Amino acid sequence: MTQRTIIAAVSPEDKELAKVRAEWELLGRADPLWAVVSAPGHRGNRWNVQEFFATGVERIGKIAARLEEQDFAFRGDTALDFGCGVGRLTQALADRYSSVVGVDISSAMVHWADIHNAKGSRVTYVVNTRPDLSQFPSGSFALVFSDIALQHVPPRLALGYIREFFRIVRSDGRVVFQLPSRPSSRLTGWIPQRVLDPLFNGLRRLLRWVRPQDYPPWETHWMSKRRVQATIAAGGGKLLATIQEEGITGSLESQLYLACRVSERPPGAGE
Repeated sequence: MTQRTIIAAVSPEDKELAKVRAEWELLGRADPLWAVVSAPGHRGNRWNVQEFFATGVERIGKIAARLEEQDFAFRGDTALDFGCGVGRLTQALADRYSSVVGVDISSAMVHWADIHNAKGSRVTYVVNTRPDLSQFPSGSFALVFSDIALQHVPPRLALGYIREFFRIVRSDGRVVFQLPSRPSSRLTGWIPQRVLDPLFNGLRRLLRWVRPQDYPPWETHWMSKRRVQATIAAGGGKLLATIQEEGITGSLESQLYLACRVSERPPGAGE
């Protein structure tokens, strides 16, 4: 088992982040594997551990295949998995990268990630409860990766983390992350996010109250590709490719972003 590192608590002004943390602490204690992969028939701690981690190998394999189409070899020396949960994808990344750090807001999730770490000292899990990644020096990683995680924090926080990705990635490295970009329905796709996002999550809260067995407790947010691209540029990055994925986030279109850090970072980009 690797040693877990727990950093400073959420500052009082970060009430949104504290709410997210509280939700995932509860999920990490109650049903951690299902909270990460909420497949039918697996709620109530019914996941087989080996089958669960096999889904991580499958997911990383699919992402690698899509990235290879963009001439990016999905392997190297150092990687960071942001929003790692119990380490489903972190473990699979360790088959491709020699040293991987998994980061999550929930100490309960990191506890289980430590227990299920099969890669020894090549994988380290840490808890980050801040709205930044200040515990990591600039230029620390060849890859900064995040999948099905940024969508569960409010957009203000998600955009801040994306900017941080380009601070901690090396100048010759890559940033790969997933985010929903809009509702897949044409009936609602035209409505601005600032209007539809609160309505969407408000409806989910109502449905969770009426049918708690069918609707998980977390919120899901999205951001337009234009807004994400602007954030990448503001953080000192360059978007290399956007890959649309199917069947990842239900009623929302999902995008996989491949980006790099530019050699000259704009003023105030986080150095």
